Amino acid sequence: MFLVVVQQYMLKKKPDLLLLPGLMCDYSLWDYMVEDLYEIGNIHFGDLSEGQTIDSIAKKILKSAPREFCLIGFSLGGYVANAITRIAPNRVTFLILINTSSRASTDWEIDRNSKTIQTINATSFRGLSSFSISNSIDSNNKYRESIIKHIQIMSERLGKAVFLRQLSLIRTNTFNELKNIRCPALVVTSDNDRLRSRKEAEELVNCIPDAKLAIINNCGHMTPLERPQELSHIIQSWLLEQQKHVFSKTIRKGGSKVK
Repeated sequence: MFLVVVQQYMLKKKPDLLLLPGLMCDYSLWDYMVEDLYEIGNIHFGDLSEGQTIDSIAKKILKSAPREFCLIGFSLGGYVANAITRIAPNRVTFLILINTSSRASTDWEIDRNSKTIQTINATSFRGLSSFSISNSIDSNNKYRESIIKHIQIMSERLGKAVFLRQLSLIRTNTFNELKNIRCPALVVTSDNDRLRSRKEAEELVNCIPDAKLAIINNCGHMTPLERPQELSHIIQSWLLEQQKHVFSKTIRKGGSKVK
């Protein structure tokens, strides 16, 4: 009975969900999840296409973001989500980090990206290649080819200038900042992610005071496209549990009745 009351409470007071995509991804990263997420919240899409630093991207997103929101960041979007949580901690009610990390860019990554920038500057750009995308998707996924095409369409739509800007971003180590996060957090990783490891996810959980880890099996890096229903279910269940805690605290403090 209590759970039903909480669900009714959530339906009447839907949280705002701010979704941040990854490198060379846009709003359509969430295409296969958005219908499920609409059931639990009002959807807002963050744009990572402008800004020369992760902090500048975060500040631009905050200008058009709701007053308070549940923040969901995937991959590069996870780094931006951590920056938003640091810059505006009182506006982030819940934090969900998917296939991401808090580690700094390595010298090897910076050198590789610099060489890629030189190559791209000298050629035309028609989106990410199938070869570059393939490493991010589980090799046994039966929808692998359609996922690759989906990612190529996003990257072609964003274009060359955005690719160059995002490749130029330098990620900094944020471990010391994570301990200051005061909202509940969910960290999602997948077992076959070759870009962001389970160890990196565990580092996030160990550094954030109130964090839980969820693991999705038979999945590569592109979880929102590879396992959208499973990821949606994990997010929905966790948010419902967090809302239940909020509702319980309101009742204990003598808050107003659910109307």
